[in-house]
Amino acid sequence: MSTIKSSSENLTLNADGVGKDVVIKNNGTETVRVDSSGTVTATSLTADTLTNQDIQLCKAWVKFNGSSLVIADSFNVSSITYVNTGDHEINITTPFANTNGCIVTGVSNESVTEIPDESWIIKVNWKDASTIRTNVESAGLTESNVINIMVAVFAGDS
Repeated sequence: MSTIKSSSENLTLNADGVGKDVVIKNNGTETVRVDSSGTVTATSLTADTLTNQDIQLCKAWVKFNGSSLVIADSFNVSSITYVNTGDHEINITTPFANTNGCIVTGVSNESVTEIPDESWIIKVNWKDASTIRTNVESAGLTESNVINIMVAVFAGDS
């Protein structure tokens, strides 16, 4: 174990060797680890240390195919559940503290079998803190499984 002190504003730590991590401890308790791939893990991060900016970050997002339910990409989303034509449930990996967050949505239909200039209405609501329900309809109020459904959730932690 080495102790490093610096009187300057900057301190550079290097872990020499393959697979070595840089570990920062406070009174013997690990608080930060940077692994060899550059991933930073803060093991002592608490709600008290979060800033207002941290709380405003997107807490979950997903882009999925409303027909096949294939998730193109996502964050904090475990799966999509088909409920009925145009109705889907987005299952959240780490549930939110409450259902007071803001849900932002978008849809597009790249299918050659649909009318390309169709307008779409997407309705969303919280089923609970770990599930968001979406309903997609054409402007003619016909429920439809559009190709791309995109949802982002901004939520606080309390």
